[in-house]
Amino acid sequence: MTERSTETADGAVLRDHAERLLTRRPAGGFTLESTSEKTIVVLPEKVGRRVEGPDVVQGCLLIRSVDPPGFVLRRSEDDSEVGRTQPAVEAASLVLLEDARVFRIVLRGARDPRFELSGWETPGAYLVARPERDHWRISPRPACGGMSDITVLSILFAAEIVESEASDARSNPEGS
Repeated sequence: MTERSTETADGAVLRDHAERLLTRRPAGGFTLESTSEKTIVVLPEKVGRRVEGPDVVQGCLLIRSVDPPGFVLRRSEDDSEVGRTQPAVEAASLVLLEDARVFRIVLRGARDPRFELSGWETPGAYLVARPERDHWRISPRPACGGMSDITVLSILFAAEIVESEASDARSNPEGS
């Protein structure tokens, strides 16, 4: 699970992003661990959840939005929005980034259940999350190789997965 990068003929650097393991924490928090990238920890606060991790998201707040429903990731120093999720008609949720890129999260597969985060610029999923015994394995796919950083996408993707699990638990409290 090491991270590599490749330089293209025009000088652009394409990163091979590392897998992350998503583990739920109490009260809606979660951890995204990797062997080659800094761990991201999302901890419940009085208002929202505080993000600890790489500089790009250090100190951000993940806040549950009511209208529209979803999550908003905000910088704590200036309250600017980094990204958000919201419901979608043809997907579980949309992810909207501050640079106006839009991604969709969909649940796929009866035999191989997984969440996929896809965009419109590139065919195929950017990230795929598969359940394992006590965590989710989030794997980057070739589509995200050209992105310089997928940290914000990973946090918003993970928040929606954790929320989906919590919603399922509320709907089916006996786990049957």
